[in-house]
Amino acid sequence: MWQCERLLSGLTKLVEAGDQLAVLNEKLAQQRVAVVEKTVACDELLNEITAATLRTEDKKTLAVDKGREAEDQSKDIEMEKVHTLCQKVGVSSFFPSVSVLSQALSFFMLFVSGTGSLSLLIL
Repeated sequence: MWQCERLLSGLTKLVEAGDQLAVLNEKLAQQRVAVVEKTVACDELLNEITAATLRTEDKKTLAVDKGREAEDQSKDIEMEKVHTLCQKVGVSSFFPSVSVLSQALSFFMLFVSGTGSLSLLIL
């Protein structure tokens, strides 16, 4: 008789375990769906971040290029100022050779870029 009770108890536990397994499988199915949805959302977000990063890098490159262009234009303007100043004070008569004048202008530009001011040389 105790064997029958023991077998009945074991059978009851198996039925309860089966019921719990069915509940857990249902929860697992719901969680799998949620994981798939969240994975898709993460992938989309990652793609958006990648695209935004590329756009930002392109803008940064463009800004650097524009900065270099502005710097080159600034140097050209400064050289033109120097050339005009040299013409006003008659420096060209002291430098008959174009290469000597070019060297003088280069020296002047080094001086100006070192002090950051054209007015210091004029004073």
